[in-house]
Amino acid sequence: MNVPLSPLPQGPLLVGVSGGGDSMALLHLLLDEGHANRLTVATFNHNWSQFGPQSVAFVQAFCQSHNLPFLTATGQGKPDSNAEAYARTERHTWLQQQATNLGASIVLAHTQTDIAESFLMRAGKGSGAGGLAALQPQSFMNGIPYSRPLLTASRQKLRDYLQSLGQTWLEDPDNESGGSQRARIRKLLPLLEEAGVTVHGLAASAQAVAEADAAITHTLHRIPLQTPFPLENLRTQPTEIGLRLILELIQAIHPQESLPVRRSKRGSLLTRLQTEPHGHATLAGVKFSWKNDRLVTQAE
Repeated sequence: MNVPLSPLPQGPLLVGVSGGGDSMALLHLLLDEGHANRLTVATFNHNWSQFGPQSVAFVQAFCQSHNLPFLTATGQGKPDSNAEAYARTERHTWLQQQATNLGASIVLAHTQTDIAESFLMRAGKGSGAGGLAALQPQSFMNGIPYSRPLLTASRQKLRDYLQSLGQTWLEDPDNESGGSQRARIRKLLPLLEEAGVTVHGLAASAQAVAEADAAITHTLHRIPLQTPFPLENLRTQPTEIGLRLILELIQAIHPQESLPVRRSKRGSLLTRLQTEPHGHATLAGVKFSWKNDRLVTQAE
């Protein structure tokens, strides 16, 4: 069964593997294409349930049988709130540390199905173009290169591929119980398919948004950030450009901010900046003061 990988970066590869169908398929495909000598496999145990140590043991056994270097770590356990965001940050922080040590790119098994799920989740929260944009095969996070070579493959195709090899995989019980929002969305996908809303179509829309997002970013780069900032640059631009400019002004003051300010809050500020001749506001730890067509920003 042919499951093509998109091009991979040069040099060492740190592959995130949970033992699930997607990541086990990725690992097999990398081995099939002759990349064994530059692979290191990494499994992060979030320490939420017995699935964590089970996945570590499963992947470690596979690596031992295929003579692959294996790394693992255990997280702090499940927090009381924002568990999915916390887990993602904890996992990626560890992966980036290991990638830095190895001089490696991080390779992840995100699929076309993941793109569709993320698109639905973010659309439900009212995300703008940046949030709705599809994952890209190559990207950077905190200066670390990421590669996602399975973005054109569906989750089912990867499982069919594993079955053709006789390779087993693990299923996270959380996916069956619908404990997370992503798991609940995943259960809805077959119903959406019956209604004509396909994974392929959702992923194609997300990619179209990504291309529009790139065009917006290109426009933003042509507007210099300066203090004081000319309000004309906010009052004469399309709404999406104005919202992005506010975010960039915030990030210029707080460059370490990892979570974008809600679109609705930026929208309220943009409306004031466009309609009030002078005023003051505070958003995300930044003071905005405007008068005489000039906007001054400073840390709160």
